[in-house]
Amino acid sequence: MTKRTYPLFVRILVIILIVIAVIGINFACLRIGTAIIGIDYADYYATGRMVIDGNIGQIYNMEAHHAVLESLFGKIPYLLEWIYPPTFLLPIVPLSYLPFHASLAVWLALSFIPAALAVYFLTGKNKYAPICLLAFPGTFLNIRWGQNGFLTAALFGFGVYFVESNPMLAGLMFGLLTFKPQMAIFPFIILFFTKKWKAFGWSAFFAAAFAVLTGLLFGFQTWIDFFSTSLYNAQQLSASWEATNWGIPTLSTALRVMGLNGWGLTLALTAVAAFAIYCCVRVWKQTQSYSLRLMALVLCLFLSFPYVSLYDFAILGVPFTLLFFETQKNPKRSFSPLLLCLLWVLPFLCVLIFMKLKLQLCPFVLMGYLIAIVQKANQDVAVLKIPHSV
Repeated sequence: MTKRTYPLFVRILVIILIVIAVIGINFACLRIGTAIIGIDYADYYATGRMVIDGNIGQIYNMEAHHAVLESLFGKIPYLLEWIYPPTFLLPIVPLSYLPFHASLAVWLALSFIPAALAVYFLTGKNKYAPICLLAFPGTFLNIRWGQNGFLTAALFGFGVYFVESNPMLAGLMFGLLTFKPQMAIFPFIILFFTKKWKAFGWSAFFAAAFAVLTGLLFGFQTWIDFFSTSLYNAQQLSASWEATNWGIPTLSTALRVMGLNGWGLTLALTAVAAFAIYCCVRVWKQTQSYSLRLMALVLCLFLSFPYVSLYDFAILGVPFTLLFFETQKNPKRSFSPLLLCLLWVLPFLCVLIFMKLKLQLCPFVLMGYLIAIVQKANQDVAVLKIPHSV
């Protein structure tokens, strides 16, 4: 081997090893747990079938819903419930006319496409950005459960993309995000404290408009049923914590396994949530960088809400992709290759560590990244003021 060919050989070998690692880790993500692939989408699908069969009044009845679920998919050893507002019925009911596996495939494909488009435009139309998003482990965790992480990621991404240039479209994105109200609340909070009144107003308008639309389509009783069962469903989620803590990479899980409960836990979670929101507001006020704003918003979500699951790492894939390509355009806004690698492997690593050591380190790692994002926003003097359109 000559001196000229040796560097090329090393590069090819490194690329091959990276590809093997990416495929291996993402394949392992698909093998987490024992339930069928797309089990959470089965929950959606059962709800859609209930609506189609004229049983919409029972979708928030846990026992009735679970009975339909088992009639379609056989014995399921744990309780799955429909906890979403009627807004989420808009995409789910039409897809439920298809056979389950076809419906699942269409759901994952149609929800990934807008997420891929979001990173494409957020990175300045980089054609490799969707591939980077696809290779992120959070993507495969979302596929494994058939969850809505792609749709959520797309709405977060486009919401940040339009917030300065087109507040109405940003409001449309954040208004649609209210199908997951526990996550939609964070953009509303940030828009309020950063005084983005136009985007905030449009977000509230579209949230109300979609609520009225679903009320007209599915009956306003569905909204009454949703609100009347929300507290009970939240209590059920809390009660099932010990059985599912391996899949909940939040500060709540981390502190509970360390023995903190009661008022001590509540005070700690409240303090960290306030800190995360403060950090996010500060970043948004100091920079218009898509990567920094979106990363701060997503980290704020992970650190403030006590129930974020593994498949929600799909949302983290969007700011990760932006930071990955930021290393070429503006390295000061991104992280070192080592820190980017840690962020990439974190969704899988947090499960592995918890299984072996019964420790949930993920929120502490994410807190470090949030502090770093604040520091980068402090140093960011190049404010993006580029008009754009889709």
